[in-house]
Amino acid sequence: MNWKNTSIIFISLLLILTTSCSIFQKKNTPEYVSKQFLTNFQKLNFEEASKYGTENTKMMIAFFKNIMGMMPADKRDSLQIPKTNVDIKKCHIYGNTAKCIYIANDKLDTLDLLKVDGKWLVDLKKENKNSQN
Repeated sequence: MNWKNTSIIFISLLLILTTSCSIFQKKNTPEYVSKQFLTNFQKLNFEEASKYGTENTKMMIAFFKNIMGMMPADKRDSLQIPKTNVDIKKCHIYGNTAKCIYIANDKLDTLDLLKVDGKWLVDLKKENKNSQN
């Protein structure tokens, strides 16, 4: 293999590595995680939503899932899920925590996130929080 072929292969591998790392980074942002969590939660895709949550959030999602399971099947099947419209306005990062401001179904609200083992996760809390309308 000559020098030209070696350098082309090296540059190609470098570009592939850089691209794959940036794709992971975009999926590991508070904005991306918030959007995925909220969209799946609103669609009642609890299993998918829980992938984006802390252990505390997963317990709360399990609670919601159990409540849904207690509903009679005919009521549960006839639920009208509104079209999901989530718009992440801004996320503020404070070290290993973040707060994202979003609009969902014409309502302004916030979502807290924690960085756990290098991964951003939604951190729902039990206490009521006031909307910022």
